[in-house]
Amino acid sequence: MRSDAELLREFVNRRDESAFTELVNRHISVVYSAACRETRDDFSAAEDVTQLVFIELARKAENLQRHPSLAGWLYTSVRYLSANLRRANHRRRIREEEARVVNGLPYSSPDDSPWLEVKPVLDDALRSLNERDRHAVRLRFFEGRSLREVGEAFCLKENTARMRVNRALDNLRKLLAQRGIASTSSALVATWKAGFVPARPALMAAERAATSVRA
Repeated sequence: MRSDAELLREFVNRRDESAFTELVNRHISVVYSAACRETRDDFSAAEDVTQLVFIELARKAENLQRHPSLAGWLYTSVRYLSANLRRANHRRRIREEEARVVNGLPYSSPDDSPWLEVKPVLDDALRSLNERDRHAVRLRFFEGRSLREVGEAFCLKENTARMRVNRALDNLRKLLAQRGIASTSSALVATWKAGFVPARPALMAAERAATSVRA
């Protein structure tokens, strides 16, 4: 399997749109899931953020060829662009409120799902991990890579990769415990799987919008 860096080089140097398509297919579900968390499950806003992230990737592809972790850059971009979108929406709401009286929204009861407890603090906890642990967790649990593939990413044997992933997961569990969320490692993984939001088919429009930047 070609690495992210190899795909970026082919996109930049050979204008290979299929290489960019492969990058989008590889990361879009993880990006969209992170965008859903940042936008508090505003799926329309999450789609907008996802599209903007891949447009930025296309624009900055040349400089990102040497980036140590494209997945890390994508996560940072999701957070940054989501914040920009929140500010823009806040300004829009202020303008709307100046023109009309806002009615209160109906109350809805909170879900008891463990995912709703983990979701608000997950990304902050991930950022508190060191880069290698963070990358291991993302590869294994967010991108669904096998232990063999994780080992290849770190130039490690599969058994050593398993130990690295388990250690990273344990460190993350401890960080979540510091934020008041107690869980075993296996329960944490099950919670992630239950709360992970795959990209919807319509999000593949992000690929077309991003590649159009190269046109």
